[in-house]
Amino acid sequence: MDHDKILENVSKELLENESWRAPYKVRIRPSSFPFCQVEYLFAMLDPIEASVGDNFMGKIFVNIGTATHEVIQTYLGRVGLLYGKWKCKKCWYTSSPGLGTPYCGDHRSEWTRGEDRESNPIGPEEGPCCKGFATRYVEFELIDPVSGLKGSCDGLILIGGHLYLLEVKTKASSSVVRALKEPDPPHVAQAGTYAELCTPRDWGLDQDIEGIAFCYIPRDYPNKMRFMFHERAPAALEDFRVEYPEVKEIMKKGNIEAARAICPNEKYARKMRYCEFAGQCFRPDRTKFLKGKRKELIEIKKAEREVLDQGE
Repeated sequence: MDHDKILENVSKELLENESWRAPYKVRIRPSSFPFCQVEYLFAMLDPIEASVGDNFMGKIFVNIGTATHEVIQTYLGRVGLLYGKWKCKKCWYTSSPGLGTPYCGDHRSEWTRGEDRESNPIGPEEGPCCKGFATRYVEFELIDPVSGLKGSCDGLILIGGHLYLLEVKTKASSSVVRALKEPDPPHVAQAGTYAELCTPRDWGLDQDIEGIAFCYIPRDYPNKMRFMFHERAPAALEDFRVEYPEVKEIMKKGNIEAARAICPNEKYARKMRYCEFAGQCFRPDRTKFLKGKRKELIEIKKAEREVLDQGE
């Protein structure tokens, strides 16, 4: 029996078959910027057909990115450059904001009891475990007072008295990172929005953010990371504040043809935005298709209301 051949099929199953699919959920966050009205309409009107697969390679890359963020935050803190709060991985107590990566119970910080997602207190009532356990950086939660947009930034770094917003991104290889001449435009839109929403004076810092510090880390040789500076970029947030209310009105009135797409072609969409809807967006009957989907949605909601009324 050829056991190697049998086991090769395991790799094939992992790489080719999707283990789980679910409808695309609309998540309007700075991490998906620049905002696209047509993408929003597809997400709202056609979530089932544009379902998102949870596959092996996708999950690998997502978790590589998550782990990379945590590691770079920890070590930027250890060299005294990253500013913020830190949470104990064991007892969930959280430090007061400051420079550096404290261990749990570090006397240089004040510690408050942690909370779960429903804001219920967790961890020992008597105080932090003070065992010197490792801590994890707590990203600053951001909210736009104008639109209600929410997000969280990778951190704030303070170098030579200059304050920068940190934005960490992973790339496929060191050659890709080395070839960068400037930060990717979508990344500028995302980080520029974070920078506009940050309020460092509310977090104990008596200064403003001077710009964005991009950290590009290659997945093959992480030690060949690059830091790149970019000026603050408020344009994406300013556009969103105008275009989001507009597209909600378009959704309500049904004048789908008025929606604006940000990509000139499908190739651009896949390269620059990794858009779930690139294949559908450039279909010649896009407007007719979306209007039909809107009509279907209205009929479904009407039927649901009738069922609820009969139940009463």
